[in-house]
Amino acid sequence: MKMKYRFSIIDRFFLSFLFILILCFSFSMYFSNTNTKASILEERKKVMKQEATLIANEYYLPYLEGNITKEEFEEVIPKLSTFLQAQILISDEKGIMLAMSNTENFSDIPDTMFTVNANFDLTKSIAVVDSKYTTDGKEYLNIGIPIYDMEKLVGYIILRSDLSNTNSYKEVLFHNTYFFLFTIIIFATLVYSFVSRQIITPIRKLNTAAKEYAQGNFKYQCNMKSKDEIGELADTLEFMASELSKVDEYRRNFIANVSHDFRSPLTSIKGYLEAMLDGTIPPEKQEKYLNIVLHESKRLTKLTQSLLTLESFDHIGPDLHRTDFDLIETIQKVIETFEGICGQKKIFLKKTYNLPRMMVNADKTKIQQVIYNLIDNAIKFSEENSSIDISLNEKNEKVFVSIKDHGAGIPADIQKRIWVRFFKSDTSRGKDKQGTGLGLAITKEVIDAHGEHIECISTEGVGSEFIFSLKKQSK
Repeated sequence: MKMKYRFSIIDRFFLSFLFILILCFSFSMYFSNTNTKASILEERKKVMKQEATLIANEYYLPYLEGNITKEEFEEVIPKLSTFLQAQILISDEKGIMLAMSNTENFSDIPDTMFTVNANFDLTKSIAVVDSKYTTDGKEYLNIGIPIYDMEKLVGYIILRSDLSNTNSYKEVLFHNTYFFLFTIIIFATLVYSFVSRQIITPIRKLNTAAKEYAQGNFKYQCNMKSKDEIGELADTLEFMASELSKVDEYRRNFIANVSHDFRSPLTSIKGYLEAMLDGTIPPEKQEKYLNIVLHESKRLTKLTQSLLTLESFDHIGPDLHRTDFDLIETIQKVIETFEGICGQKKIFLKKTYNLPRMMVNADKTKIQQVIYNLIDNAIKFSEENSSIDISLNEKNEKVFVSIKDHGAGIPADIQKRIWVRFFKSDTSRGKDKQGTGLGLAITKEVIDAHGEHIECISTEGVGSEFIFSLKKQSK
């Protein structure tokens, strides 16, 4: 089965260019031919009229006046005809033919000017193109002028010039034009070959790279060093492949982390319930383990809710409902929810601000979630008998919220990764530090959706401080 040839972009460009080139040359040749012929004809008319006037003044009038004999007159007319390359016809004032050169070109020798053209007006000039009275079928330019002597009509003269020279000139023009067109086509073909190597080859490489990336081979390199738009496109494709490879790695890690975080509490729940059913755990101790099952169930619920929250962020982003609210009141309500656990761990939540109110414009529910996640994270990584500092600072139209703990801190090499979903900086944490690894990811998504900024300042062995900004209430 024969494969059909597919025209490339450059092929189509070249054929379009060639078509336009030939079309333009065709129009140019047509108009050039028309205008050239008209220009040559007009110039020939002007010159022949001057020649006819010269013959009349220098030879015919002197002949009538007797200054030139009839023999001299009849002898000079053929010579003038040869010199001017034009046939000469001269008549008297009544149109009777007196002299004619090159009579062999006529099929019939006219007796009068009216035989040449029955409509002649001997008092008027003519300038016509015809092929009458010729045996060669050629076109002739006829220039006729009346001859006056002291305002008296004394004769008429016609010069008939063969237009074959004009046609020869047109043929030369056409040949030169064809040669020029042929030269342009050859040059365009050479340019096409060069452009094909410079453009089509890189495009084919990009096409190959795209197919490799589509098949999951994100390590494929285009190996293009050009600095033009195609080189930039190649760099962009390679960067995209690099990012896609990270997405693929993230997807695998995401599945692994979700499986792990779901499997651990489910295993505990299943084990404790089976132990209760088969009597391994006696009835008097079942309440303790039922509380553990309840705790693990709440942990699964929290993980599921976090996943649903992030999933909605991925599709439409956080749906914000901005209002003006008191940030200090919101912080206080969050602090109250941690009083129990802080009491158990002997952690003191220290407020380092003395402001009655701080009005901000944001989504109150989501900012409350942000503060909850940051305080919860600080408590998890704080030792007993330590404090967590919560402070507020104003600058221009912004409010900066700081939540600082005095725990173990975060190693510098992983600080940029703490915002990644399921990333957990402390892989050896105990039960009191169990988490989903989604809290900081959700926090970052919410702050970014508000168009604000959040950062982490942490030193190992000293503690961590999270600072985020909010827009103040508009006045």
